[in-house]
Amino acid sequence: MSPEGQRPSRMTNRLGRADLHIHTTASDGMASPEDVVRWATEHTALDVIAVTDHDRLDGALRAREFARMSGANVEVVAGIEITTRRGHLLALFVEEPVPSLRSLSQTIEAVHAQGGLCVIPHPMSLLPPSLRRRTIDRMMAPSDWRPRVDGIEVINPTPVQSWWQRRVQQRNAESWHLAEIGGSDAHFPEQIGSAVTRFPGRTAADLKLALDARLASAERRSGPPLREIGARRLMRQQGRAMLATPRAVIGPALRRRFGVKQ
Repeated sequence: MSPEGQRPSRMTNRLGRADLHIHTTASDGMASPEDVVRWATEHTALDVIAVTDHDRLDGALRAREFARMSGANVEVVAGIEITTRRGHLLALFVEEPVPSLRSLSQTIEAVHAQGGLCVIPHPMSLLPPSLRRRTIDRMMAPSDWRPRVDGIEVINPTPVQSWWQRRVQQRNAESWHLAEIGGSDAHFPEQIGSAVTRFPGRTAADLKLALDARLASAERRSGPPLREIGARRLMRQQGRAMLATPRAVIGPALRRRFGVKQ
């Protein structure tokens, strides 16, 4: 059985659609985990979504449970966007939290130890903190011991990332050879599905097999212009972003330091 509790379906010629980078109100998103599932079900043709809140897993687990209990026609992969010392890293198919602010190698090993996959989000960007080209080059260089990531986000429709995408796609094709991921990096429900990962099959288990076999591809879809989201909502989201990651990263460390129970 896969970590999502589903058996792989028999592969068909149909390519499934997955959005593997979505945020909820558990971190700096503007829709609850339940509303993310509702929106993906009612307004998109997605088969799989990954909830990847900053440095916490609870929103993803809530979304997955809600999808199961409500009979939603979209499957939820539990994920985290982890803050490492080198930048952000997406952990997919995880069941336990992964500590923040560790080295990149330690983080990858912790994700792989629980059967998860590691994906580089918004690569080479300065903001948000991202893995730079030299870091990825070193990590992917021939070595018998260095842990490696499993995929790279080659399409992320946020304005900051768009400038880097062609370079990332070219470098991955020439050198890195990682599974290609499309993720909306959605912080508003209207953005869900604006970038997708295509894969053979329809289920989360099929998706995991496709990523392992480097059979996935990324595709950009239409998304709402920022003016439709509105300045007020954008400002509120930025306010959440200023607090969400520090709270998720520093809070657990302080509780461990002073022995405070959650």
